[in-house]
Order: sequence, then structure tokens, then C-alpha cells
Amino acid sequence: MCVVVAKHFPDVGWVLAKNRDRNYSPRIKMVQTKRGGVERLYLYDMQTGYSEGINEHGLAIVSAAVSVKSDEKEGKKRSRTNGTSKDGKRIRDALLESTVKKAVDKLIATRIPGNTFITDGKVCYLLEAGYRDPDAKERGEYRHELVKCDPSKTYVRTNHGILLPYLGYSPKNPSQRLKAQSSRTRYEVAHKEANSCKDPQELLNSIGVTPSKNPQMNPIRLAKNTEEDMLTTGQILIVPSHHTLTYRPTLSEVELDNYNKINGIASKTYFEIISNRQLTTFKDFVK
Repeated sequence: MCVVVAKHFPDVGWVLAKNRDRNYSPRIKMVQTKRGGVERLYLYDMQTGYSEGINEHGLAIVSAAVSVKSDEKEGKKRSRTNGTSKDGKRIRDALLESTVKKAVDKLIATRIPGNTFITDGKVCYLLEAGYRDPDAKERGEYRHELVKCDPSKTYVRTNHGILLPYLGYSPKNPSQRLKAQSSRTRYEVAHKEANSCKDPQELLNSIGVTPSKNPQMNPIRLAKNTEEDMLTTGQILIVPSHHTLTYRPTLSEVELDNYNKINGIASKTYFEIISNRQLTTFKDFVK
């Protein structure tokens, strides 16, 4: 249950930001690896196997869930040693591609659900996809809408469908009413805040605001009302033109692997772990 944002800046191109919300405290591994001749850098949730990140071509992917029931159960059914997230594998496989079009085609072919942004910094797509209901999934009735993002606009998604309104939390379902309200309120606040940002640093900070006294109505969720509520466990910032992924942990353990080198050779992707205090200046951590 997350907030994802895509925004274009004249000097750096498309940038992706995300608040990753979970109902457990994850162990995160930042992985740099080369497979099939393609270097990938991605966040890896060691409990569930979920991933998102960037590759050496500047191709970047982040996503927010709309399969809300399965996403909420993720923390309960997770393995502590080797996660099996199908969406994580879909994203890792798409990050082996060299172009946005090929990555989009692969994500659709493998039927990824969710609100997903795919960009190389020059062009950005929003893929909204999933199933109307569990029976539709059993019948294989996968639906998707693909939008080429306009550089003059700011794009935000949370945990409900807009192009496909039946996806995600529904206010018509009494058991989902409060979470549907949270999804829509977080969308509205994040869109308002992100729309005026002037650089990637501001973009990440814009989804870290807490204007509501109800913590579940804020883009960044730092407290629970009930045991089932979500908390923001970390923030992600990806700048494809710089081949960088920055992770800001808020409630997660982080393990580093191959820190900006693969087998002793300088990598083509770069990551940093930053404090959950106010960010340093953009030029200080994006190189």
C-alpha cells in the first residue's frame, strides 16, 4: 500500500519517487547484479522477494499495489529467508530489457497488476492493470490501460484504480471504506505537494508530509490506528538520467551488496542510503 510519483524536470528528465508501506518491518537488501549482460540495481525485500529499481540503460520501474487483499496478507505469509513475490520477479525480469517499450511489453505479457511507472528518463509510461475480481483472475481476464505521460503533468498513484476504477480499495465496500478513503486522500495530498516541486529532492520530501492528524491519511504513514494499518518503511528516489537509486529507510533494516562495484569493476548504476532526516542537497547525493 504505497504512493508512487512520476515527474519530469527540465534538467534531469523523468524522476520516480515512492513511499513503500508495509504491515511488517522489512529486511531490505540493495542488490547490484549483472545478468544476461545487463546490470541491474534494485531493492529486494528479503521476506517477500518484492523488487523495484533501475538498470544500466537508465530503465526504471516502481509500482503501487491494487491487489489489496493479497498485498495486506504479504506480511503474514512471508518467508523469512526467501520471498516468492511474483510481482517482484516480474519487475526484475523487466529490468533485463534495454528499452521502455520492451519492459512495458514484458510487464503486460507477464500480467503484472498494480499502478506501475516505467521510464528511462526520456519517456515515461503509466501502466494501470489488474483483475476486476478474484473470479476474473481465475478466468484469466487481465485488464490494463497504458498511458504515455505528458512532461507538463505530475502523475501520482496510490492503491485504487483511476483508469480502471474497479481496481484496488473501493468506497462501495463497507470493509474497505476507510482504506479507500486513505488511498484517495493520500493521492490528493501527494499530487498537490508534488505538483509544485522544482527538483528531485523536493519531490521525495513532498511525499513525506503529514498534514492530517489521522496518520493513515498522510502520504507518509508514521503511526497506526489499528494493528492492520500500514506504516511507511522506506522512501525510494530514482533518477534515470543519473542511473541512481536512493533509499531512505524509515522502518526497515538495510543490507548492502556490491556497493557501487560488481566483481571489483566500477558499476553503471549507483545507489545511496540516506538519513531519514531532511535530505542533503540534490547535487550532493546524485552523481
